[in-house]
Amino acid sequence: MIAMEGIIFDIQRFSVHDGPGIRTTVFMKGCSLRCAWCHNPEGLQRDPQIQFFRERCIGCGRCGGVRELENAAKCPAGALTKVGQTVTPDRLLEEVLADLDFYGSDGGVTFSGGECLLQADFVSYMLKTLKERGITTAVD
Repeated sequence: MIAMEGIIFDIQRFSVHDGPGIRTTVFMKGCSLRCAWCHNPEGLQRDPQIQFFRERCIGCGRCGGVRELENAAKCPAGALTKVGQTVTPDRLLEEVLADLDFYGSDGGVTFSGGECLLQADFVSYMLKTLKERGITTAVD
């Protein structure tokens, strides 16, 4: 594969609402649309970010009260969570191929977001690679 990276915020397995059959949905980070009905606000910002869940905070102070990416790993209660990770095509292919047995004749992989086409080069490369392996694809 080529030296390229994408930024994702989730991989949902056994999806049945993002295209035909059983699918793996890859949620890409970044969206410029800002739709009022957005179901994935954690996908709006393109870069990895920190989410704070006040209801989970136990006040231990390990984060020093600073909500930054490097402090997410220090939080024992999961109140600080890193949203987004960089993946290579090889790594993402490995992830989706783990679900190959579940795709059947009409399942496959759906790219969603955010707005997945903001990472068009990466998504296009992945779509072609998956198609070459006989896996159906969709863009949502």
